[in-house]
Amino acid sequence: MNQPAYKLSNKTLEVQIRPETAQVISVNLDGKKHQYIWPGGKSDYLGAGWQNSDLIMFPVVGPVPENQLFYNETSCTMIQHGISRCLPWCIDSESDNKILRLIQNYLGETRIPVRFSNETVEISWPFSFKLISSFELNDNELFEQLELINESNMPMPYGLGRHPAFNLPERPHRSKIEIESKTIKQIISLGDLRSLTNCVAFLEDSQFIRLTGEENGELFLVELEFPDFGNSMLWSPEEAQYIAIEPTTILPKDELLYKKLDQRKGAKILDPNSSEFYRTIIRFA
Repeated sequence: MNQPAYKLSNKTLEVQIRPETAQVISVNLDGKKHQYIWPGGKSDYLGAGWQNSDLIMFPVVGPVPENQLFYNETSCTMIQHGISRCLPWCIDSESDNKILRLIQNYLGETRIPVRFSNETVEISWPFSFKLISSFELNDNELFEQLELINESNMPMPYGLGRHPAFNLPERPHRSKIEIESKTIKQIISLGDLRSLTNCVAFLEDSQFIRLTGEENGELFLVELEFPDFGNSMLWSPEEAQYIAIEPTTILPKDELLYKKLDQRKGAKILDPNSSEFYRTIIRFA
């Protein structure tokens, strides 16, 4: 059942979030006409292109060969970007239209029927977990935090990522994408990105990405800081009016070569009854 979008606002930003999917579906900056977020995740979106505005990718990032994921001697049926995208969220707490906390629970081995690649499959995950997604506004910043809790009695392997998609500015071919990692800084264009295989860039050890351009004669800027993920990806299909900037723990560029989750570069292990936190700070101008 579709719920009304939840609004967070301050003197600078107005942000709308779909509580049942934990997707940010709208960001407006005071005094600017530009809509920063790709609308694919809105409940009434019927247009072309990606049918989401964001995703939480867990416990896997990227494709799953033949929809089968293995860990030690355990296998489960899984789809691209994992099971979290298929589970509902609910509001856990809220405060003064400036803070929202959503929660998602999963009992290990529960089968979830989903429609994927024109077929219905039943996916599952052998570990019980809880995800908490928190949103908070501060001036022109949207602070997002994911807390992952392993509620099973076994160490849990996982990959985790966010997949926000942003509308491109006017004349997107003139936009710049600045990337900072622990060792280097680089600048690429949208054309550079779209010349890569599947229009995807894999950015190892990255911590900061800035997208700049021009909109209605003014500066257009989106900055993402993601100090806890370790890696990121960029994706913008040919002719698309959006770009996805994706902080991730795992980089799936080699994942078609193997199926075991714990062998994938960047895979994490979370002990039973333990938790980990992953922060993303998004600035708009």
